[in-house]
Amino acid sequence: MLLCWKHNKICLTLQETCDEMGIKLGTAYNMISRGNFPLPIRKQGRQIIVDVRDLGEYFDRQRDVARETFGS
Repeated sequence: MLLCWKHNKICLTLQETCDEMGIKLGTAYNMISRGNFPLPIRKQGRQIIVDVRDLGEYFDRQRDVARETFGS
């Protein structure tokens, strides 16, 4: 929900998603073309869109992986 409030919308562009994830846009395009981008995406016109709820769930999963790897 914080991402939704921060951006004041439910869907983010790929650039906004990359900014939140801390990756470059080119890296995201490469991951998408290889089929290993970690989030569901959809096309809206000429833009690639990501739902903020999916991005939030991705961050939650990453936190769980970090806890399992490095302890709480």
